[in-house]
Amino acid sequence: MQSDVSDAVFSIVAPSPASQDVDMQQCLVGSDRDSLVSTFARNDGTYPYRVDSIAIVGADASQFSLVSGIPPFTVPSGSSRAVEFRFSPTSTGTKTAQLIIFTQADTLQQTIRGVGIAPSLAVLSDVIDFGVLEVGVAKDTIRAITIKNVGNAPLSITATRHAGPNDFDFSTLAGGGSFTLAQGDTAKLDLRFLPSDLGRTSGRLLFEYNGVGSPATVQLFGEGTINSLDTARTTVVAQDIIAQAGERVNLTLSLQKQTGLQATGAPTKWFARIRYNSSILFVEQNGSECSGSADSCMLELSGTYNPASNELISVPCLATLGNTDNSSIIIDEFRWTNSGIVAETLTQDGRIQINGICDDGGARLYISAKNSTSLTTRPNPTQNTMEIHYGLREPLTITLELLNMMGQVVQTFVSNKAEAAGGYVHTTDVSAIGNGAYQLRMVTNKETLTTRVDVVK
Repeated sequence: MQSDVSDAVFSIVAPSPASQDVDMQQCLVGSDRDSLVSTFARNDGTYPYRVDSIAIVGADASQFSLVSGIPPFTVPSGSSRAVEFRFSPTSTGTKTAQLIIFTQADTLQQTIRGVGIAPSLAVLSDVIDFGVLEVGVAKDTIRAITIKNVGNAPLSITATRHAGPNDFDFSTLAGGGSFTLAQGDTAKLDLRFLPSDLGRTSGRLLFEYNGVGSPATVQLFGEGTINSLDTARTTVVAQDIIAQAGERVNLTLSLQKQTGLQATGAPTKWFARIRYNSSILFVEQNGSECSGSADSCMLELSGTYNPASNELISVPCLATLGNTDNSSIIIDEFRWTNSGIVAETLTQDGRIQINGICDDGGARLYISAKNSTSLTTRPNPTQNTMEIHYGLREPLTITLELLNMMGQVVQTFVSNKAEAAGGYVHTTDVSAIGNGAYQLRMVTNKETLTTRVDVVK
């Protein structure tokens, strides 16, 4: 008779489903209480098991329900799953029901319980709406009835406080703090809404007391608006700069055609974002930083409007010899930051022109040691015909393109052309190009240079 003994080690894997009773504690009659039991379904075994369903049965089953973690789901070995329950008592006293958990391995039974508590406080005005008010104008609600003691004994309100989302615009003038409500008494408070900003907003008025359901909550609503009859209208202008290289100048923003800036709630604080060519305009202002390229440098400015002057700001600068002799001073963005009325703002861009440059044989422009090319256009703004002036310090292959502000090529003037070192003038027809701001781009086999071109017809 033959026999054999295996060297392999065998083990039996099996799930071990487990669960637990649930205590929902106390809840006011007519209210809901949710409780998340993070380890309700456990698996102490070595193999996963599946929970197919959970049934709630018993005399008080209708007062309990599942909120989340609803089966079917799988519980991995050595892990657990959370289930969220809700208790909604319809009468006072202890309520119980049975939880039947059906799994593929076993059927578990647990108990769920909770206690219904008669409320001692009722919220009579759960919502108080102050309506629509102009920003900065207050509205008071006098002796607003908020809560009532519906219990059979005096009720102590330990604190009254305002809470978010907006706990700033709503306030209590009288009747708040701590106080005692006799049986059947109501609390009457003087409340105020003072909108600080446009739009609808809300806050909460909380009554804290020693009992289930604390704090009682009254929702507060209100909306801030502006007087549409008052409108501040302004045109913000970037002043032109005409100077010779090395001359000290000012980058100036001023107001023109202004109306309504003396009205109540008119704006005073402002923010602006300016774009300019930093190769021909050096901003001396301390702390000013240029973001972007030399041809399109960004400068952010802010300040407070002085009614005694039309000048918003004047920034000391230095006109310099750069990669062009003229460029635009563009107001990319201007906004009033504290207006309590309608503020309508138009902007008008300016220009910088560097004079005193010798044109004989081509404009003498500064070429940075980091660049091997120079690029400019004449005239700028242009209408139908444009001269492109460029200089090369060494032989290069170039491409000249005109791009719109979306970065799309609208016309190619020169494509991959080999050029010797020297200065060049390329005359081109732009009569088919529409009005607007464009970028002239020269791409070489070493670098890229751009300059702004304005087409005005």
